[in-house]
Amino acid sequence: MIFRFASVLRALRNACRDRRGITAMVVGFSVPVIVGVASMGVDYALVIAGKTALQANADAAALAGAQTWSASGGTANAAQTTAQTWYSSHPVQGVTVTSASASTQCLTTYANVLPSCSSSSPNVVKVTETGTVNTYMWRFFGIDAVTISTSATAGKSGGGSVPLNVVIVIDATASMGNTTDDTGCAVPGYRSPTKFECALYGAQTIMKQLIAAQDNVGLLVFPGTAGTSTNQTWTPPCSGSYTSPVPYRTSNIAYQIANTSGATNSTLDNAYNSGVGTLTHSDPLVKAVGDFASSTALAACLQARGGEGTYYAEILAKATSLLTAQTNGYQNVIIMLSDGGSSATSSDFASGAYATYGPSQCNQAVQQAYNAANSHSIWVYSIAYDSNTTSGCPTYTSGHTTTYDTNTVSASTTAGVALGTTWTPCLTMQAIASDPTKFFSTSSGCRLSTSPNSYSSVNSAFQQVAGALGMPRLVQN
Repeated sequence: MIFRFASVLRALRNACRDRRGITAMVVGFSVPVIVGVASMGVDYALVIAGKTALQANADAAALAGAQTWSASGGTANAAQTTAQTWYSSHPVQGVTVTSASASTQCLTTYANVLPSCSSSSPNVVKVTETGTVNTYMWRFFGIDAVTISTSATAGKSGGGSVPLNVVIVIDATASMGNTTDDTGCAVPGYRSPTKFECALYGAQTIMKQLIAAQDNVGLLVFPGTAGTSTNQTWTPPCSGSYTSPVPYRTSNIAYQIANTSGATNSTLDNAYNSGVGTLTHSDPLVKAVGDFASSTALAACLQARGGEGTYYAEILAKATSLLTAQTNGYQNVIIMLSDGGSSATSSDFASGAYATYGPSQCNQAVQQAYNAANSHSIWVYSIAYDSNTTSGCPTYTSGHTTTYDTNTVSASTTAGVALGTTWTPCLTMQAIASDPTKFFSTSSGCRLSTSPNSYSSVNSAFQQVAGALGMPRLVQN
């Protein structure tokens, strides 16, 4: 009996020492727990992924609304509609969107980024979206779906991420006084607007969307008029007759419109609007370009007076000098509009100047723009108004005392134009732009294949430039 008891005791002791099978038992008990926790984690991951997708959709909806608002003719109501209905045509993966709302608001937190605003003039569109994410394992705990909600706010274009010095250059030669064939140009108060009136309306658009407290503006118009040795600016008369323009290369020629009485040719204007997109009618630059869309419409003092041929190399050089004279560290910008080639004759130049300046005038204009962009980091926007694609950039040889380049594209003006190509007004305006995104044309026949900007009216071209200077952006609200 004692022997049997000892045998049983030894067997039990050996069994206790034997660890085989323990792992299998632990795993057997753990697997259901691990699988359950993992399944719960999958549902959590689905909710997080849904939240991220819904946020991305709300961001896109807000930006789409702001883009609609910033486009030519865009309104706050149109922005709301675009933003609110975005999700219906852009389904959110893994989320059932149950509601979406949009509103426009005045957000003053980002004074240096967004356009100024008021209760009646909002500057952001806010989108709120709500949806549900279906669950799997959580259903065992009575949770069939999880409701998620998110919001996004995007600012209307017009503000600048950096302060700007903007110089607007407008062609005022005689051809700009012709009635426009730009069917997309609609100017308030003008049944058949001229090219020049369309250009002025575009300048008004720019000046409304910039921030006067931050962005400075200058206005140059050619042909120029007589200036003085100390003050190369002039003020267009709002009544009475104009003084005659002076030939190009005249000593102390004045292109710049004076922004204040007695202003020198190195000052820019920072009082052109009220801060909420309303032009200040007492401002000299606003008086010059007018305010056609105002409830109390202001006629423009500027006229397309002509008197000299087209030669824009000099005015591009003057615009560059004006901007490089600024010492505030702002981003410098030139916005130039012209409808013609550079084809001034000897009678359009000061005595003796023609003999030493020419004959490839289109080439000279491109060289000046290239210098502005590459030597001085100036953004140069070019708006071609019905620019000719065949002729208008002749090479003059008679009357010159110096040998010049032929009228073809050279290595230092490779702005997307093939070397050796003969200049035309269209090619010239294309090459004046500092990059393809900054070229605009009112003619479908004058397009830059690498430019994202399609054919447009002068009004919408200026609207797009204004938007590009301060693109719609997401902000925290």
